[in-house]
Amino acid sequence: MINASEVMTLKDRQRQIRTLAAAMLAVAASGVVTPLAAQQRRGPTATTPRFVVVNFRSADKAAGVAAASALRERLQKDNDIRKLWVIPKKDLDATLTNSGYPTDEALSATDARQLASLLRADEYVDGVVTPTPEGQFKVDARLVLSRDNALAQPLPSQVVGKPGDAAKALSDEIERARKAVPAEKECVSLARQKKFPEAIAEARKGIAEYANSTLARICLANVMSEQKAPADSILAVTQEILKLDPRSRPALRLAYTAYQEKGNDELAIETLTQLLAADPGNLQLQDQVVNELGRLQKFDRAVPIIDTALAENPGDPQLLNTGFKVFAAAEQWKKAIKAGEDLALVDTAAVDVRYFTRLAAAYAADSQPQLASQTIAKGTAKFPTDGDLWVVAAQLYRQAGQLQQAKEALMKAVSIDPKAEGVNGQLAQLYAEANQPDSAVAALQRAQAAGDSLAPAYALQLAQSGLRAAQASKSRDDFLAVRRYAEFSDRANPSKEAAFFNGAAAYSILASAAAEAQQGKNCELAQLAQQQVPVVSSAMARGGAVSPEFAKQAMGFVQEYGPAIDQMAKAYCK
Repeated sequence: MINASEVMTLKDRQRQIRTLAAAMLAVAASGVVTPLAAQQRRGPTATTPRFVVVNFRSADKAAGVAAASALRERLQKDNDIRKLWVIPKKDLDATLTNSGYPTDEALSATDARQLASLLRADEYVDGVVTPTPEGQFKVDARLVLSRDNALAQPLPSQVVGKPGDAAKALSDEIERARKAVPAEKECVSLARQKKFPEAIAEARKGIAEYANSTLARICLANVMSEQKAPADSILAVTQEILKLDPRSRPALRLAYTAYQEKGNDELAIETLTQLLAADPGNLQLQDQVVNELGRLQKFDRAVPIIDTALAENPGDPQLLNTGFKVFAAAEQWKKAIKAGEDLALVDTAAVDVRYFTRLAAAYAADSQPQLASQTIAKGTAKFPTDGDLWVVAAQLYRQAGQLQQAKEALMKAVSIDPKAEGVNGQLAQLYAEANQPDSAVAALQRAQAAGDSLAPAYALQLAQSGLRAAQASKSRDDFLAVRRYAEFSDRANPSKEAAFFNGAAAYSILASAAAEAQQGKNCELAQLAQQQVPVVSSAMARGGAVSPEFAKQAMGFVQEYGPAIDQMAKAYCK
């Protein structure tokens, strides 16, 4: 049975409960939140920084996911949600799935930044998990600002038994590193307003908050660059950054510019190639590196850097594209061929006109003319209206001894662009080599009519090479062809060289025709010899300085035998 004292106690308790409930209602009505209600309603505010942890890269997918998941959970545990909202895995996975990405794979640097931006995160963390020979795992992570994935803060490497074991140390370091972030943001804002002294003060404040801050130092170096500070002062800051993060793109860019300003080409090139390895997908940078290395003839400096980058990122299409260009420029043909072939397998969009010309040239330089011809044939089939490609095709066909294909390729180029500079000249050269001087001269005339400034030079080249060949063959037809090329060149662009080649060919024709005419009493040959006399006299007077000794001999012959040749022509041609 329940005694009376117990009944009183129950009544008292009921009364206390009713009183407490009434008090809670009154407090709620007054706008004051109880601890329990606060806990239930607690969450991020509109101004709470948002933070993302993406899957880490690893040969073992599970290891990368495990490291990222453990760090994400640890950050959520270590941070007040009102001060830092670490985006939960379920929200992250939902966004990835809706965007067509798998939830258990690492993202590229570009995709990671886009994901963070989509989730309106101010910062994110990515990383790499690498197994060690001792059976442990090395975890490297970095804090990245979502506004620019080049702005990264590397975190100390952790060697652990399991990927997830790095979470606590990384979480602690992230907390320390983030202390410099507000100062970095303020530094950038002040720099945009051209308030440089204040911006520098904020950058130094960030470094004071976190001694290893690369982010604050990057802003400091950028401000110094804006102020046109001495190169050595900027380099002092960039070297501090590069000790903390050797792949910092902003620091490498600033260092490259500073070395250029100092005139230190050696360190400028070394820095530029390091930048290329850190940013292989930057097409503008690829061209800059290749052009700069070409200017200094230092292509070999880039090769080991690209080798290392390809070993660390096999199959990366952007890096293969860079390697293809650099290896070709460095004349490391087998590496260029391998990179080019691999590139076509992973990125069909990279197979453009330049791809075919570069790969075909690499095959040709590697003594594989058949593959060079096959490659360029594929190129012209894919891009049949590109005149430049047909010109390259002609050069490769010619190197392979396929003269007919070379002529056809040049004629195709001319049909695409009749005014293409040098094309008719190359065609003339092919005709000359095929002993078709009429066709060669016709091609030169087309070149001149199209306004090709190289036409006289091509004709002069044909006259020079033709003279050597004629002196070897002793053929009057060959010497006559030389005269035609030399006269064309001399009319289009008068020169002592053109005059000399014309006179030298005329002298050889004169000597042989006169001898044979006398021997056979031949009118036609006598007249041919007679026609050369004034040519030798005039041409050697203008071009004799090219070879004074030869000119003296030719002029002496004309003076001595010229009248006799005239008499011989009169006698044989009655």
